[in-house]
Amino acid sequence: MKGSVKLDVLVIGGGIAGLMAAVAAKERSPDADVLLLDKCVAGKSGSSVQAKGLAAVGRWSFPGDAKEKHLEDSIRAGCGLNVRSLTERVVFEIEGVVDRLEAWGMRFDPKDPALYSGPETPSAGHRHYRYVNLKDGTGKVLQDVLRRRAQATGVTIVNGMQVVELVAPDQVCGGAIAWDFVRGRHVPFAAASVVIATGGAGYLFLRTSNPPQVMGDGLWLAYQAGAELSDLEMVQFYPVNYVHPRALEGKNVGSYGEARLYNTLGERFMERYDAVNLENTTRDCLSQAVYLEIYEGRGTEHGGVVIDRTGLPAAYYEQFPVERQTTLDGGLDITRETGEVSPAAHYLMGGIRVDRDCRSTLPGLYAAGEAAAGVHGANRLANNSLSDTLVLGQIAGEAASEVANRGRRSPAPAFDARMSAQSERVREWGANRSRESVFPLIRATRTRMWNLVGVVRTESALEAACRELSDLRRAARERAGLRSAGLGCNPELVALYEAEAMAGVGELMARSALMRTESRGAHYRSDHPDRDDAHWEKNIIVRRGPDGGAEIDAVPCVEVPRRGQDG
Repeated sequence: MKGSVKLDVLVIGGGIAGLMAAVAAKERSPDADVLLLDKCVAGKSGSSVQAKGLAAVGRWSFPGDAKEKHLEDSIRAGCGLNVRSLTERVVFEIEGVVDRLEAWGMRFDPKDPALYSGPETPSAGHRHYRYVNLKDGTGKVLQDVLRRRAQATGVTIVNGMQVVELVAPDQVCGGAIAWDFVRGRHVPFAAASVVIATGGAGYLFLRTSNPPQVMGDGLWLAYQAGAELSDLEMVQFYPVNYVHPRALEGKNVGSYGEARLYNTLGERFMERYDAVNLENTTRDCLSQAVYLEIYEGRGTEHGGVVIDRTGLPAAYYEQFPVERQTTLDGGLDITRETGEVSPAAHYLMGGIRVDRDCRSTLPGLYAAGEAAAGVHGANRLANNSLSDTLVLGQIAGEAASEVANRGRRSPAPAFDARMSAQSERVREWGANRSRESVFPLIRATRTRMWNLVGVVRTESALEAACRELSDLRRAARERAGLRSAGLGCNPELVALYEAEAMAGVGELMARSALMRTESRGAHYRSDHPDRDDAHWEKNIIVRRGPDGGAEIDAVPCVEVPRRGQDG
């Protein structure tokens, strides 16, 4: 295998989960060769950079709170679909991770309850205020701290690498093939173990809080290689994402529990949907309420509802200086002006199916962060995402390094064949300049996902989505091509890889949502509006069948069997 890079641990994705996995692997096995690939710039891309804070119970918590309560709240929000052992690990291990981060230089806000800016009241599904923050810029600073730690421990970081295939001879993951964006060539990476930390799939939807990199490609890589996916229908829509002013479009409202939401009739409509918690309800309830107000004709001319955060105490505005400055730059002074918001795709509870040690069902492959399913079930509580990302990143990195310690796997001959196949694919894309442009296909995929697989779903819409997304996937593979010359620094070529993955993952989401004939958590079927525990307290599992088509099963919520160190 000419020009290959031989590794102990390969981490794909440079957000918080990927950086944490790489650091954990290197610290557990200092002599291991640990390499992290990012398709943009590690520590500067992905969704976690915008995270406001993390949920953690520890010695800093309010009297009366406990890890067991945090677990109960998380399981309740997950509506019975959580993989309990994963949720337990996140809730019980995050305190130690916070201590570890502080030892590496992270400086959270003071964690003495007497100094908290937040109240000791229920918050967005949490029974207690249990957020650990650095104002509202926690994710950005965490990435900086982790990137520095990765460099200090000897992790190799390579940017501008789009992984296009996992190589899994004999149903064991042995590495990956990546596209070098700058040099315009494929590069093989043979590895004893591989960790996918590529985030979720929010950019599949036309309205989203996610950047373009978060479009499900890691899930597609795992699925194509033979790993099982789970709970893909469970997409969390952030309830309050700006639609006006235009300069703020796509930005999330950070702290909205104290806000007031009004429709165009002037009604504070949450009094009808959750009279007790109002806007401080869980995200699934709030998203569905806002969407229905807009859908039923009580929305604004910009397609939203009015959000009012005027007249609140000064301490409220001091909690989020980054967002405060962003809104001012966008022409909105929230202390005296209202804005307009609607839901937007935000977080994927589903992903790659893993056991409590983050091992996927494909030996040698691990997953962490939003790419992994199980922690959140049918709905994620606010600020549980950073906790999940950090803890699962640590678990996956340590488990992957243990496999690597048992000896580096020899490069498989399959790499040569797969490299040739990928090179031939690029040659075909560039052979005919009259092929379709890929960018309209991506736009069509995102439009179909928002219109047909969005906040409110129906059987007819989901059936149409399955047909149309299947057609778009074939079009991306068979009809689209390179219309611009040159392979290096060519975003069109990267988009050709992404288009098939986006339509493919979207189709799997739609098929999963079509199978679940009930409403649960973030999954709302207006034609099946009730929760049905008797038939649907199950996880929907997706795998690639022998003929290349998708096999979908609904299985009782049980732990993923542990395989031991069989990587």
